[in-house]
Amino acid sequence: MMRMNLASEPPTLQHEGSRSRLPCKLVMFQPVLAWYRRAFFHKLRQRVRCLTVLHGKRPLPGELLGAESGIEGVNTVAVTHGRLGPAIWMPAMWHAVADRRYDVAAFSWNNRYLHLPAAMVRAKRSGMGVVLWGHGYSLSESWVRRSYRNLLAVLADAIVTYNRRAARELLAAGIREDRVFVAPNALDSESIESAVKAWIKAPEALRRFRDGLGLNTSPVALHVSRLSNPANLRVLVDVWRMVVSTVPNARLLIIGDGPAKGDLVSQLGRSGLGGSVKCLGAMYDERAAAPYFLSARLVLHPVKIGLSLNHAMAYGVPVVTFDDASRHSPEFEALEHGVNGMVAPNGDSRALAANAARLLLDGELAARLGYGAKETMRTGYSMDGMVDGFLAGVRKAQERREP
Repeated sequence: MMRMNLASEPPTLQHEGSRSRLPCKLVMFQPVLAWYRRAFFHKLRQRVRCLTVLHGKRPLPGELLGAESGIEGVNTVAVTHGRLGPAIWMPAMWHAVADRRYDVAAFSWNNRYLHLPAAMVRAKRSGMGVVLWGHGYSLSESWVRRSYRNLLAVLADAIVTYNRRAARELLAAGIREDRVFVAPNALDSESIESAVKAWIKAPEALRRFRDGLGLNTSPVALHVSRLSNPANLRVLVDVWRMVVSTVPNARLLIIGDGPAKGDLVSQLGRSGLGGSVKCLGAMYDERAAAPYFLSARLVLHPVKIGLSLNHAMAYGVPVVTFDDASRHSPEFEALEHGVNGMVAPNGDSRALAANAARLLLDGELAARLGYGAKETMRTGYSMDGMVDGFLAGVRKAQERREP
């Protein structure tokens, strides 16, 4: 269990098999019922008395698509969720905590929500424990926004972060250690393993898949991301131009969609790289995505990598990116140069391209780093570990709730 403090488990904790179960009625507020959170909510529900997730009816501009259906055993409620300029509003935050229907309320730690501070105070006055869950500090935050974020943290009974770096920043800001917990972001490894086994058992089908894309004689790199930032994609194209100057038969497969896709296609057309790059669109079915990961020697993601890192590593594919943690999402913390991937000094595109070219040319090195990547996910970034860390924060909030 990954947590910052060493407090022992309270006597109210019950046990179910090898995993603890908390007698808690938990309500969570989410911008959208994200497809990649389904496994987390499903496992979390098995560890609490009941779980309600209030989520936006549809994604806001720039957000990932939501799940197409509910989650077995979880009470999912679609609510009004909107944006006005930089501010976000979700009235359900205020209304749902008006009485003691729940023991603990877990809010997204996004200081743009207009209802958040009042809802946190109202929840506490209703006798509920309050958890904040999120990335932590942002590189672009002004001191005013950071101070406001710290104020929200002080209001909370427990804060759960996605990585240890964010937790350390909270401690440095003066938040008590026994209120700070880490729940490292994780993906559904069971669905990934199932997809891998299905394709490995059908080697001829995998060969035909590669033949159909013309990949059997080409080393492959992947880029898996929502295509939302034209500047970041320009960096990707520039780096790839240098890669193919060293490895002419290399291929880059881009999985994802978004508002910047048109700009990306235009960049590729102007660069003359179209023959070495295929844009495949978004994929949310693991069985469909698996053969691309199984065909790749690396994932190339120069800027702002997030859960794509977990996705790649779970398949045993090393990641190549820039080394500045502040320019990435919290998931970057799992990356170790020479162990499960490769990094280059931030902004040094030539060095980054050289790292990618090295892995494309050296299958043994790519396999060794890929093995390290898979082990990293298995030992430190499991879904059970994420639920453990989150529940540690919920338990602390439940202990601190008003009688």
